[in-house]
Amino acid sequence: MENPPMNEPTRWTVTLEQDPESDDLIMPLPQDLLDLLGCQEGDVLIWAQLENGAWSLSKKPTDDPAKALVDPV
Repeated sequence: MENPPMNEPTRWTVTLEQDPESDDLIMPLPQDLLDLLGCQEGDVLIWAQLENGAWSLSKKPTDDPAKALVDPV
């Protein structure tokens, strides 16, 4: 019997956008990614570099008291 395939991480490629008023860079996140993470407006996301040089995006747990200090943009 063959081993089942390992789950590959899901990947998205996005193009950064520049705000014309502030020159800030904006990373638009696809709705299917937000749905997968269970994100809603105002949630805090954790952006972390992995040992292999890739990046990981995850939702900060809602029971974290620090979330109360963050206002949605």
